[in-house]
Amino acid sequence: MKKNTVITIPKNIPSLSCVKGLPLHEKKTILIYGGLGALPDRFLGSGFEEVQHLFRALRCIAIDKAHPVIDKKKIDVSMNNSRLPWCRDLPYAALDQIQLNNNNSLLIGKHSLSVDGVITAVPTVNHFKISEQWASRGAFVWIEKPIIMIHEVSQIRHLSEQYPRIFASDFLLDSDAMVWFLKHQNELMSKIGKVHSIHGRLIESWSVEKELHQRVWLLNPEISGGGLGFDLTVHQLAMFSPILEGLGLKLRDVEITDVIMGSNIPSLPVETALWCKGHIGDLSIFCDSGKGLEDTYSGITIIGEQGSIEICPGTEEIDPYVRITDLTETIIYRFENGQLGYGQTWLYYLTLLYGGSHYGLTCQQRLDACIGAVEIMGKAYELHARSQNKRIHYSTGQELPVPEKVIGSIISGIPRSKTRHWAL
Repeated sequence: MKKNTVITIPKNIPSLSCVKGLPLHEKKTILIYGGLGALPDRFLGSGFEEVQHLFRALRCIAIDKAHPVIDKKKIDVSMNNSRLPWCRDLPYAALDQIQLNNNNSLLIGKHSLSVDGVITAVPTVNHFKISEQWASRGAFVWIEKPIIMIHEVSQIRHLSEQYPRIFASDFLLDSDAMVWFLKHQNELMSKIGKVHSIHGRLIESWSVEKELHQRVWLLNPEISGGGLGFDLTVHQLAMFSPILEGLGLKLRDVEITDVIMGSNIPSLPVETALWCKGHIGDLSIFCDSGKGLEDTYSGITIIGEQGSIEICPGTEEIDPYVRITDLTETIIYRFENGQLGYGQTWLYYLTLLYGGSHYGLTCQQRLDACIGAVEIMGKAYELHARSQNKRIHYSTGQELPVPEKVIGSIISGIPRSKTRHWAL
């Protein structure tokens, strides 16, 4: 009978060693495009609270589409909820108020501001334009996942080669469980023998109907890049990337051989659940994801000839953990009060912003993971389109072959133009 051991690791307090000697007293300004949306409210704010004691001179400005006078009450509520360190003099600016200069600065009315960093907390369709504008001007650009539209993969690769200061963000890469695994990767992988498959799963009991009222743009592929399967599966694929790299393989070389997509809302023109299978050499890859399901789980499992490693980045109900099973025992490393990752993401990003060195994944490794994830989803959509004798739409950037009136009815009568509002 195998021995079972549970080891609890206390809450990870960010190490001061990574910021030692950095000029943290210097004021830095970050623009958050989509600053009134769900990402600052749900994730960026709580993540920053973990590291705010280190970066007290940081100031943020929200950029969104709301009118600063007409929508003032809505703006104030959103910004208070996010708990980010907004600039006191100029916490918010509407998109049509700002004018970019030729360097890393902009004009907001009569105010001229130098910009050190930019965060793209906006729908995927806007990522490349904002990244290109600011990376070319010398700002350090944080791009949220999904990092890019499928048909823009080559463009973002070229941009990142021209301007290396691009930071790809997928918070599951920065969860306590994943960070710990990557630190001990070689030792742990040696316990399970030759790897023959990697499985990923991300399912949520979160109702799809809730997205119709909170983030309706996620259900419009012209804006989000795909369906909910796309939005969720890129997480797992990004986590695969450093594991494959450790095996001498590249995520972008994965071939997809089988795809199943479905929706639990019959009228919806995009998938709410996705399953795909593929391989890279003789190593098999499996992913499944979806919303509106009976259970909630997030994690990947690496399966070898002599055991397995399960990496669970955590959910709102479950602390992150790493489970190692070999021929003799099962050890579970559980991270007490662990976070999904945004505290670590902020720490990585701001350390680099202040001139420090990376620790953990490099910027290039993060880009390889996040761009590769979108590229593999392009292969999945292309295979699915061919199997259904349909026009390939997501991967080529062509229009979604669904009548305008159908999309309007799906989102509960909200006019189409309003689906492009970032804060929805």
